[in-house]
Amino acid sequence: MDRRAIALFASTVLVISATIPPRAREAEGIVASIDRMGAMLTLDDGTRYVLPDTHDYAPLQPGMQVHLLYLA
Repeated sequence: MDRRAIALFASTVLVISATIPPRAREAEGIVASIDRMGAMLTLDDGTRYVLPDTHDYAPLQPGMQVHLLYLA
């Protein structure tokens, strides 16, 4: 391949990879604590997650098993 073909291929790969939407990530665990004022959820392994302001936190209690989906 000549340099132009390689450059075209490389730039095409970069453009395509930049347009791929982010994928959702998942996490599971047991709720250790909930900071309702700071909208922060801490799991029993120490991992902390910021929760959206529009979420109703009333049903969440320490000790509950949760499954989280989030964008990284």
